[in-house]
Amino acid sequence: MGFWHTGYMEFHEPIGIEEYTPINRVFTCSQCGEEFSLESDLREHRFTAHPVLRPILLVAGQDITFAPMRFVAAFQPHDVATSHAEFCEVNGERVDLTALGTVLAGQPNQSTTRVVLKGDGTDAEFTIVRDIAMEKDLCGVDTKFTELAHQHRLTSHSVQDFISACQPYKSAASYLEGLCEYLYGALARERIADTSLPYDAYVAKLNRAAEILSQYQRPFAATTCALIAFHFNQFESAAAFVPGSRVAKAAHLMLGHVEPPGERYPQAAAHEKLIHVERMLTDHDTESIMLGLFEPDNVKHHDHLRNLLRGHASSYDIPKIHMILAIHAQHSGNHSEARRHAGELRNNRAFETWADGFISSLAPIDIGSENE
Repeated sequence: MGFWHTGYMEFHEPIGIEEYTPINRVFTCSQCGEEFSLESDLREHRFTAHPVLRPILLVAGQDITFAPMRFVAAFQPHDVATSHAEFCEVNGERVDLTALGTVLAGQPNQSTTRVVLKGDGTDAEFTIVRDIAMEKDLCGVDTKFTELAHQHRLTSHSVQDFISACQPYKSAASYLEGLCEYLYGALARERIADTSLPYDAYVAKLNRAAEILSQYQRPFAATTCALIAFHFNQFESAAAFVPGSRVAKAAHLMLGHVEPPGERYPQAAAHEKLIHVERMLTDHDTESIMLGLFEPDNVKHHDHLRNLLRGHASSYDIPKIHMILAIHAQHSGNHSEARRHAGELRNNRAFETWADGFISSLAPIDIGSENE
């Protein structure tokens, strides 16, 4: 019954089982021939000593990522470069790497191109969206935008009329979108009655507008981006977009810590035609802040800034207002008020260095007078 009861072993000599000694395996790196006793050691060596370099595609100075990259301006063949790639495909067809720039630069102005770069052991896929508008369409949108500015009034209905008027300019749809995102952001921020957008939506709207319009080398786009950068306290960017503009001057004053007081900056003649549009694009709060910078001795402007602090000032504007009021109070001899406003900035990473230096420059606190 079963192997142990058959007597089978009685008729067979035991063959014996020798002790098994495992063979020492060797794991060899295929790249350099170095040997390892453990597979885990080989794996670590492979990733550290011989990392797989992902192919890189650069177009017009931009590192193309896995997300689709949009271009609104034409680029030249020499603007295209690759790295860690051995060959490539464009829209499924094999292309010589040396001809890639010519092929990409020659795609239609309204097109989507799929590029695959193949390297040593890894591939990378990229999507390039060319959304290049015709100049006549861009000028058409600019003309309608100027007409909107001349209305001296911004409402949801006026924005909708602007969009309708720009329908013939099909290729400039992205440019139009960027301008409208800014206008809708302004409506939300100023809590215009006829808009359904909540106040908090303005931040996303302004960021989206800047993302789109920063790609366009056009006066209206640059002015809009400068105003957005100024609002978000990105003063270096605000000063660089449209040199000579009001917002650029305001940004320079903020960068210089509102010094020296009362200094006037002449308007650049090259931007005279943009003054009206810039004023139209500037929301009321930003206009008040800039007037407080340009006219530091005007009590009316500073009273309005104090009202903003007590009311609905944006968290991005509050530091600017405190700085302006602190400087104004110092010049008026009210060091207690100056110290109070500057003290509000001591926990603000972007302004705390200025606040500490400003407070230390004020006259020492007179305990007696402070308590009177």
